Amino acid sequence: MVKAIIFDLDNTLIDWKDEYINSLKYVLKDYHLSNDSILKIDDILNNLEKIDEKLNINKVINYINKTLNLKLTSNFLEELIIKQGKCYEDDLVLRETIKYLSSKYDLYVMSNWFTKTQKIRLANLKILEYFKDIKGADQNYYKPDKRAYEFILTKYKPEECLFIGDDLEIDIKPALELGMQVIWKTKENSLEYQTIKEIKELKNIL
Repeated sequence: MVKAIIFDLDNTLIDWKDEYINSLKYVLKDYHLSNDSILKIDDILNNLEKIDEKLNINKVINYINKTLNLKLTSNFLEELIIKQGKCYEDDLVLRETIKYLSSKYDLYVMSNWFTKTQKIRLANLKILEYFKDIKGADQNYYKPDKRAYEFILTKYKPEECLFIGDDLEIDIKPALELGMQVIWKTKENSLEYQTIKEIKELKNIL
């Protein structure tokens, strides 16, 4: 029997939108960088697991500066963490779905981004209160490292956990290998995995 549901956040609970790159451009405006340099920084930020096994502001800044020959300070990333917290669209259906699920299960979030950003976004969506814990990669290991799931598996047996995510390699397969149940949020059709296209579908199947 499922006792806990663990959600990925980006492109699972909240869709990734163009405003994220706009936030990056905004916080970098005082550095007067070319668009090409900004896109390279964005690419690095989307592949942070290549830098270290955990998320660390200073290591990220040092890696960007060394790789792109820049002189960014940690202030840029700290400002981005706050700025991206405002990147969301109000979603009453999501709110109602999460509220419903929280009445039946313990809810968690696992993200490969900064915990603070994700908490701000969930708070702005008025659903933060429904989650038992939010784990970003600054407080945890990056998925798909199986150590990232240990904080859940100290509380529940694997078969009592349901992981819901959009990335087959990062979210679904590692959780499945640990013995968790999984639901893949995708537009694809799959005979191998249970899938949903939208979070609101969970009210009909859980």
